[in-house]
Amino acid sequence: MSDVLFVLPSNAPSITQECEGSLLLATILRQNGLDVNIYRFYEADTEKGFDSFIDESVNNILSRNPSIVSFYCRCDCFLADIKIAEKIKKQRPEIFIVFGGPQADAVRKDVITELDWVDYCCSGEGEETVYPLFSGLLSGKDVTGISGLTYRDAQGEVISNPTVKLKTDLSDLPFVDYSFIPQETIDNMIKENTMFPVEVGRGCPFNCAYCSTSMFWERKFRLKSAKRIVQEMVRLNKKYGVTKFNFQHDLFTANKKKVLEFCHELKESGLDVSWGCSSRIDTIDAEMIDAMVDCGLIGVYFGIETGSPRMQKIINKNLDIQQVIDVCRILCERKVQVVGSFMYGFPEETEEDIEQTLQLVYTLKKLGVKVFQYHLCAMFPGTEYYRKYREELVFAEVYSDQVTDFGVKDNFDFITSHKNLFPFYYEYHSKLRDDFCHLTECAAVCIFIYEQMMKLDNEKFSTIALTDVYKGFVEANKDVIDGMSTDYCFDNFAQLSETYLSTLYSEEDMKKLREILRFSDISNKMKRTKGDAAEVMDFSVDISAYSQGKSLKDIGFSPCMVIFRKQGKEVTWVVRRMPG
Repeated sequence: MSDVLFVLPSNAPSITQECEGSLLLATILRQNGLDVNIYRFYEADTEKGFDSFIDESVNNILSRNPSIVSFYCRCDCFLADIKIAEKIKKQRPEIFIVFGGPQADAVRKDVITELDWVDYCCSGEGEETVYPLFSGLLSGKDVTGISGLTYRDAQGEVISNPTVKLKTDLSDLPFVDYSFIPQETIDNMIKENTMFPVEVGRGCPFNCAYCSTSMFWERKFRLKSAKRIVQEMVRLNKKYGVTKFNFQHDLFTANKKKVLEFCHELKESGLDVSWGCSSRIDTIDAEMIDAMVDCGLIGVYFGIETGSPRMQKIINKNLDIQQVIDVCRILCERKVQVVGSFMYGFPEETEEDIEQTLQLVYTLKKLGVKVFQYHLCAMFPGTEYYRKYREELVFAEVYSDQVTDFGVKDNFDFITSHKNLFPFYYEYHSKLRDDFCHLTECAAVCIFIYEQMMKLDNEKFSTIALTDVYKGFVEANKDVIDGMSTDYCFDNFAQLSETYLSTLYSEEDMKKLREILRFSDISNKMKRTKGDAAEVMDFSVDISAYSQGKSLKDIGFSPCMVIFRKQGKEVTWVVRRMPG
């Protein structure tokens, strides 16, 4: 039996799937003498369908006989949270159902108004309220005066208490009790040398139109002290041998002085580790980069969103595109992996704006940026976009990859009758969103094709827009494009590319291109495999000429054998001519 059972949307036994905020709340409850346990989504089978997953989750949860079940709610798991909670309440009405997390916070009044099986909804930071609330429920005390609580009073009226004041000093929070993490997850982390997530601060001072972070953290940037961050790293290094860390903070680099203090503290500690963080282009400079690299920085995540100066202003991001290029160039020169995240499908966006975004990605790729993300804009509650367009939203045919479609078709009537709870399944509909609905899956492959063809046939492709490459690629592959994933695109790169390029080139040229595509496909697949590898393949065209950057018309038919080798992350090859 558990006093409290936290339900977390962890989809796999991976350290990257853990929710550190919930682990911290569980730690506080345990330190105060409550019996706390955690249930993770992956303990039920999703392969049998949504309804089966819900039933299995409910059975698993009830088998632990909890008095309180508390759900950490994000948009990508909200439907499942609601349906699991509903069945728990039907079978065990005496169990208290509590919702928390960013999605529950954003729609707390609607949750309590529309879902009578949810007893309490918590908003804001929970460290000060979690023990008074849960201990009060367990002992039968009146908890209605607790800050950040939304509930129904005795007359059924929905009451929403003021949110607790945000903590000014995060360094005095307790250390997370990592014994809540299953041993299997720890073993996987050690085996795969995964970056361990560590919360180093909270809040972003900016106010982008599409982002709900400004609502949740009230645009208040806070960073733990340099000493505290390093203490947490040392603690995890001693306990589990962790040497790679992923700093959990929307904007680690907002305060240059604090970042430099951290770099100094980490150097002084003598800890030999590497780490990554999230940043923003206009909050980082060469001095910071040098200091961070000197103490182990290996990766930076940037939300760039758009390559269009016009759209940068409209979405309140306000990044300078040249500065994006300059900062990414410096990072790539310092051998730091850059992840560039982009969005598309904004209400005001045009095809020219998307072209500018794709051209920026192409430019960054040439600089050495290797990892890009493409997200369809979703309407999240609490954002400027949602407030502006909420009356004009219609149910979407294609959902953003920022949410999930698991169970949506099975619960269409429920979702459409609770629109306020699920605005991210709706859209401000436009022809542009229809035309580019597959950009998330296809953008990377289309840009790779464009990059290759600019080398092979610059004369032709310098006159072709990247948006036209995308549209041509989608049209040529329309028989398989629906339901296609990004992995499918990469796994079938040669076939899909050939289908598109055959609409532009003669059969004689395609004979060359098929061999070149096959060569690229083998090389890319080897990069994605784990461990060292070797492979020998025969080709009918002069691969040496291709690898030397010669154009398509200058690459002849010349039989050769290519020996591929992969050591670590690097793939090399040797070309040997064959008689014939």
